[in-house]
Amino acid sequence: MKALFLILMIHIYTFGSVSFPSESYGARTYGLKDSSYVNISYPFDMGYNTVGDIDPDGEYINIISKYDSWQQKWRSASYIPELETWATNFMIHIGNVYRVYVYSDYAPSLGFAGQTIDIPSYNLTTYLNQSYFYKGYNYIMHHPKKSEILTATQLGNELIYCDWVVRTNPYTNEKLSTSYDNAANTWDNDFDIHITDPLMVNVWTPQTWPSESELTKTGSKSEPQPIQINEPMPVYYHIQNAGKGDYDFTIADSKNCPVKFNAWITGRENEVLTQDDFGCGYEQIGDIFSAIYINLGNFESKWSEGEEVNFQVIDETSKDIAGNTLQGYGSYKISKLNKPIARGFDPVIKDSGDPIVLGTPAGTDDIVPYETTLYQNYPNPFNPVTTIKYSLKHDGYVKLTVYNYAGQLVSIITDEKLKKGYHNVIFNAENLSSGVYYYTLHTENRTISKKMLIIK
Repeated sequence: MKALFLILMIHIYTFGSVSFPSESYGARTYGLKDSSYVNISYPFDMGYNTVGDIDPDGEYINIISKYDSWQQKWRSASYIPELETWATNFMIHIGNVYRVYVYSDYAPSLGFAGQTIDIPSYNLTTYLNQSYFYKGYNYIMHHPKKSEILTATQLGNELIYCDWVVRTNPYTNEKLSTSYDNAANTWDNDFDIHITDPLMVNVWTPQTWPSESELTKTGSKSEPQPIQINEPMPVYYHIQNAGKGDYDFTIADSKNCPVKFNAWITGRENEVLTQDDFGCGYEQIGDIFSAIYINLGNFESKWSEGEEVNFQVIDETSKDIAGNTLQGYGSYKISKLNKPIARGFDPVIKDSGDPIVLGTPAGTDDIVPYETTLYQNYPNPFNPVTTIKYSLKHDGYVKLTVYNYAGQLVSIITDEKLKKGYHNVIFNAENLSSGVYYYTLHTENRTISKKMLIIK
């Protein structure tokens, strides 16, 4: 029978002293009563190659995430039961901490022991977040070489410029935290920690821990900032080409793939995730379905149930008759789920909807664009009628005009206040002669022009 190693809480039973254990650890895990995110550490070599090996068949876990301290963003692997596979799976490393979503009630308990190994030190990093504040969130395992550190405040004092230490109680999922009170020159709380416990620390200067030499303590600690880590939630959206066939994403990356995408939450169009962002990209799921993926946890501000996520996907190598690159759009509302979000996989995944087909612009009316854009008119050349499409990021005053080759105004198509979204207008040039003309979109923030050709 397959064993599931949920390393949710680890205590040292075999050794009573604070000296570094030399043989093995005694450890325990337990079963959860409710679906929940929990932090686990991976202190022993259990023979795993990837994080999906923790639960190969997804019986109890369906999301496993690693927080990258350098990027301050999430990477997630997901088990999709309908396709019987782990998507965006990644390598597992001894000493790392992972955030897992245990979705099955009463996941099994398991006791085990492992031999001590030389776990490398952690390179604790910081990150300048220009939108908010300086942060250095690092998920680490309480290192066996530091078994003499028994409390969170001891660890906080050991590190340089550390203002937060956080541990989640695996029995109650309650967050235990201590922060440094700069005014009182002391920590505001304390709790016990044990070696191999998964912890989160916030540091304000890069450092190595444990260090071979004594850490240099200079200056004063910072004022603690509110913890702003978003919960990870991977989203996979099935996309197809104009012929409704799948792409080959088996070796796709952001540099060689012709498909590009933008993802944003309605009302927060300034926060855009693309294929170049950490934790986002392309995936061939089940060796059949071509999908793009993002992680909601990598938006700067926190996502919540009921918000609408939008996708714009572009195939840069294909164009329509008007010369526009082929695009497709999709959106969905975030619901409270206990599994990764897979969209566009009907009928294989029930109620997941249709894929985004590049070259099928239908269904964009309710999507709020993340930028103001003027598209190429179609048809072009034309006689005497053509369609002009544009998108507005914000509500506001809009003027759409046409100029001849000499720069003279020949027509005002639109001159009114419009709501944000996608708009189409029909331009009739029956009173104009053949030649090159320029149509221009004027908004409060932008002016965009494109060329069109009338042939009679």
